[in-house]
Amino acid sequence: MTTYPSGTSTIQDHSFTSGSGQLQHQGWSTFMNDYNVGGDDGYPPSGTPPNIRTYAWNVYFNNYGKQKFYASADDEGVVKINGAWQFATGDWTGQFSRTTPGYFAPGVYTVSVTVTNSGFGFKFSILWSK
Repeated sequence: MTTYPSGTSTIQDHSFTSGSGQLQHQGWSTFMNDYNVGGDDGYPPSGTPPNIRTYAWNVYFNNYGKQKFYASADDEGVVKINGAWQFATGDWTGQFSRTTPGYFAPGVYTVSVTVTNSGFGFKFSILWSK
């Protein structure tokens, strides 16, 4: 299931961020604490796969070119644009600069993050930076 935290409205790229720090953790980077979104679904039962969640936003890219983001996730995350893989987020200990491999024309795109977590809470942070 994909969750659209901001509803169905379109967000301008220069003001796009995943969230406003729903949960704080002393082991996370400042970036992760400031911009995280996600939840706490506990530990998966022994012998079962990890918890996987997807969040998505409709984002308007103003300029032609590769799109740059800062990203992190606990445990790990993948960012897609219109369903096509773009990059892995990096872990929860930093603010990782990521750039899309391809170019995008101005327009509305669905930016999604799929986060995989092996226990406690599933959290990620993403911020458009171009």
